Amino acid sequence: MLGSKFQKRTYRAGDFFRFPLGRREFGYGRILQDVRAWKKAKKPFWDVLQGTRPLLVVPYRIITRDPDLAPEQLRDLPQMPSFYMEDFHLEVGDYPLVGHLPLVEEEMDHPIRYGRAVPWTEKPKVVFQCGEIFRELEGAEPPPYCDRFRGWGVRGDIFRTPDLLEKSVSLNSNEPYCKEHLDDLRSRAYRPELETICRQMGISIEQLPAKLW
Repeated sequence: MLGSKFQKRTYRAGDFFRFPLGRREFGYGRILQDVRAWKKAKKPFWDVLQGTRPLLVVPYRIITRDPDLAPEQLRDLPQMPSFYMEDFHLEVGDYPLVGHLPLVEEEMDHPIRYGRAVPWTEKPKVVFQCGEIFRELEGAEPPPYCDRFRGWGVRGDIFRTPDLLEKSVSLNSNEPYCKEHLDDLRSRAYRPELETICRQMGISIEQLPAKLW
């Protein structure tokens, strides 16, 4: 093993993967967006994420001992909120790929990222992004209490606290997970702020490729 050559795994948006939960149980997720491929295709992206190789992923609300669920089975499972994650565990094979299906619009869930442009300049600017919806507004400032939604955090693994997945599965609801991740414009707790931001950026909430919760 020490003498063997390390081989990177390749992946793409639409791939399903499996991740371990303890010794015998597994969870499953899916890649919604490869940020590097997105930027390489010249699609606009607010590049303030802290990670170097981020992926947008979505976990499914399931815990199982079956390591061989098919993509067609996984696609019909309830999704949890999406988030950005480093690709390390996928690249080295810790989270093995289990299949691929083309993504459809109804499956997409992009975080809503908004705030003052970084780096800060003498001339203010605010930026908004949700999937392919990208807006920059020169000479503008965020409304009060709306400058904390940049969403630049990137996780190292898919679940820092697997108990949240367990609670969500047992209750058949994403509520336990959402209560721990309130600082997200998709949350109903921030619906007034989201409405204000959308008015400022000339966007309707109905346009957003995001699953609001």
